[in-house]
This record gives sequence, C-alpha cells and structure tokens, in this order.
Amino acid sequence: MKQEDRTVEFDGFTWQLRLPSNVDTEIAEGRWWDIEVHDWILAHVKPGMVCVDAGANFGAFTMLMSRAVGPQGWVYSFEPCPDFAGRLWRHVEINRLKNVSVFRQALGALPGAAVCSQEGPPYYSTAWISKIAPAAGAVAVEVITLDDFFAARKAPGFIKVDVDGSELVLLEGAKRLIEEAKPIVVIEIPLSEDGVEIGGWFTDRGYDLTNGRGSHVEPRDLMKGRGEATWNVLALPNEPGTRNEEM
Repeated sequence: MKQEDRTVEFDGFTWQLRLPSNVDTEIAEGRWWDIEVHDWILAHVKPGMVCVDAGANFGAFTMLMSRAVGPQGWVYSFEPCPDFAGRLWRHVEINRLKNVSVFRQALGALPGAAVCSQEGPPYYSTAWISKIAPAAGAVAVEVITLDDFFAARKAPGFIKVDVDGSELVLLEGAKRLIEEAKPIVVIEIPLSEDGVEIGGWFTDRGYDLTNGRGSHVEPRDLMKGRGEATWNVLALPNEPGTRNEEM
C-alpha cells in the first residue's frame, strides 16, 4: 500500500499527515482519534495549567492541550521515536505553538538507556520501548523519569499517557510526582494482568477510574476485553493536589 503525505486543515490546526496510518486517516476524514481522550482534555485541562503528553506521537493531543492551557500554561511533550518526534516538532512549528517543549526521551522507572522500535509498513503508527532491539531499525534512546524531570519544575495538573507497553515503568518513575501533586491522568491501559496491576496502582493512591463509556472501573475490570486490547481510562484523584494552573 503506497504511503501518501497530505496537508489538511482540521479543528483549527494545520496537519501534515501520512496515510494510510489509522490515526492520520481519522484526522484526514475530519474525526479525532481516541475521541474520549479528546473530550477528557476539553473537560479537565484549564487555562494556565501545566500538562504532560507522554507518548505524544506526532502531536495531536499536544496541540489540543496547548490550545486549552493558553499562553499562561505549558505542555511538556515526550516522544522518543525519531520519526514521530520529527513530525511532532513540525506540527509545533507550523501551528506556532509557543507554550510547548518537546523532548525526544523515553519515560521510565530509572534513568538509563533503551531502544525504540516503530511499527512497519503500511501504517507506521505505533512505537514501543524495550531493553533489547526486537526489530530492524530500532534506535537507542535516553530514558528519564518524570520524578526527576519535575524535581525543579512546577508539577503538572494533567498527564496523558500512551506508551504502548511501558505504562508500569513510567508510573514507577512518576510515583513521587503523582502521590504528591495528584494530577489528573488519562492513560491507555492494556486489558491484561498488567492492566489490572496498573488499575491497582492508581486505586492504591486514592484515584477513581472511569473508562471511555463513562463507566466506573475497578482494577479487575482491566482483564476483561470484550474483544478489545486496550481501554483509555480517566484517573481522577479523590483528594486533588496542586493541579497547578501556573508554570
């Protein structure tokens, strides 16, 4: 299947798309990918807030958060895959986003190194982190933790996580940040034993979980697939922390 590059205008942004990637195709057809994530950002990201986009891909939700936080807010966007990071930078540039910082680093439990692999043709829409290169074309990436990154920065009030299998290690590296600042977290969770563990990680820290259908989620529910591999889940703290609305 031949790859096609296309520039489109959608929802007030300029997009440089690569078809037939499924995410790009949705945008090209005038629809937001992961509509529940889109809706949660609109509902919970406020002007002046600090946000994190972990696993930003080419920047769809980075752009949406940038608009939501406005000129007094800030978005820290992390994407280790070189191809996606390049496209992310381009979207920041062509949309003149002045409140976004892009980092080509992976987020994990400890500082160090790993490798990033990208899905092959025809879609190229997913990338993942591992310790050993599982595929041709994997590239070395630096790993940092959110705890270290925000040690001397204002804590975020909202974190979006879509890291294709690295959820638990990212959370372990953000334990202090999440326990102390109590940000709202939107996270894609695998429906598996790992998903149950991730759900328990949040509920143990005083979070309530909701899925994209608006239903309350218990950790045990994250083993049930109904034919699906993942759910997007909204994690809201029972006792909100700082939820900073300033940088």
